[in-house]
Amino acid sequence: MAQEQRQSDIRRKSYADLAQQFQTLKIKGNTVRNYIMAAQKPVAPGVTEEWKAAQWKKAGEVFNGDFISSVDRSSQTVVAVNLVATDAARDKVKSYEKSRDHFVGLLRGAILDSAPFDFSEFDKTVKECESAIEGFLAEVRDEVI
Repeated sequence: MAQEQRQSDIRRKSYADLAQQFQTLKIKGNTVRNYIMAAQKPVAPGVTEEWKAAQWKKAGEVFNGDFISSVDRSSQTVVAVNLVATDAARDKVKSYEKSRDHFVGLLRGAILDSAPFDFSEFDKTVKECESAIEGFLAEVRDEVI
């Protein structure tokens, strides 16, 4: 009984960390997205080329700083979850990883490769990540209670 309780505690902590790390990643990713959006505004009063260039610079700084750090922590958390998860839970984590990698790739393409940024695709991918995390948590709820 004590061992089962300990396993449950370890899983609970890992699963909560996964959800929390996604929230952090989402916040940092949306910050980069918002700078990209600002940088793509048409030139108008108050929106100069210099201002737009500054927005791109900020997007790159956040991407290369806080966002990449969040990606690293998210990846580490996924590894930890996979070490303690049941097979069914691991399958759900794979779904999240696939969506998360696409989410990261969209930002990476825009910042590092100057690829066109598809805001609707990004928003759709964020929702897919959220759904995957919700599905994962629903799957594991009975494991940790």
